[in-house]
Amino acid sequence: MKVTPEAMADLAALQFMGKVVAAFSHDFKNALAIINENAGLLKDLIAMAAGGRPLDPARLETLAGRIGQQVRRADEMSKQVNRFAHSMDKPAEEVDLPEMLALAAALSHRPAALQRVALEVAAVNAPLRLTVFVFGMQRLLYDCLQAAIAACGSGGRVILSAAGTDRALTVAMTPVDAVKGDITVPETAAALAAGLGARLESGPGCLGVVWDRA
Repeated sequence: MKVTPEAMADLAALQFMGKVVAAFSHDFKNALAIINENAGLLKDLIAMAAGGRPLDPARLETLAGRIGQQVRRADEMSKQVNRFAHSMDKPAEEVDLPEMLALAAALSHRPAALQRVALEVAAVNAPLRLTVFVFGMQRLLYDCLQAAIAACGSGGRVILSAAGTDRALTVAMTPVDAVKGDITVPETAAALAAGLGARLESGPGCLGVVWDRA
């Protein structure tokens, strides 16, 4: 049975979704496991207090702080996965590039952590607006970021940055500290970029996605 290019494109999109959802679900599970562990410790302290041992307020505060930290972590992840889910709502949406970079870093957090690579989103002082299909953009940024992570090597960092001029809007991914070599981007990334009205630029130790302004 011959598989059409359209079917292959649909499969690639589904595989991307699967990777993202699997990573988020794993991190959600980790957060719940930590909450459950600390809740168990609280129960142990309550049981000991019932047996006559005084409660230690400092220890209670530490456990409550750990639980609160994981609740905030899970809440942030739920916002990120919700934003990702809604990226398919419209064929074109006006977005802020720094916000999209923050989401891209969140979607790639687990793959980067497994490679012991830190992701850093550079601050941008001015809004950089772009109208684009958000789901396709996140697919492109994900593929490019995986390539940058692979080039970075264990223990390094990848800096995500955005910049704009009258002529173009650019997203750059720059491996630093432990760079292995050139960034090798999947062949499909160039076609995906073209479909989003963008192009890829690869230089020494840096990979860029560029949207030329008319």
